[in-house]
Amino acid sequence: MERSGNCNTQTRIHKFSISLQIVPNATVASPSAPNSKLTYVDTLLLSGPDGTPCTGLDPDAVGHASFRGFPDLPIATYTGDGFGSAGPGGKRIPVDGEGLVLGSDGSFWVSDEYGPYVYQFNKDGKMVDAIRPPNAFIPIRNSSER
Repeated sequence: MERSGNCNTQTRIHKFSISLQIVPNATVASPSAPNSKLTYVDTLLLSGPDGTPCTGLDPDAVGHASFRGFPDLPIATYTGDGFGSAGPGGKRIPVDGEGLVLGSDGSFWVSDEYGPYVYQFNKDGKMVDAIRPPNAFIPIRNSSER
């Protein structure tokens, strides 16, 4: 169920290029001209193991998604089209990425605030693995996993 303040957008990673030119003779009295540049490169959209887009919605209080070879994953339910208009509704894996580690094979790992899971995605943004923390670290509210 959607709550105000949440956004059913597909979880994504934006890629930027940063260049910095060091100006060794710059001083407080004679500072350098602007010497750094941030350039947008690409956006990678993240999806679950079945290719369904991930979402920025909060996870449901109860329930989970099951995929072969994966631990039970949190699920978020949205109504309508997910943006306040009519539609069939649906469920998606919620990912609120907090950390990113790049793998040497082009894959990457994303730590998640919601889970608290750690997800591995391939270079195309599809989830290929997930680490569910031990039960002692799974949030419980009213005797149910959160």
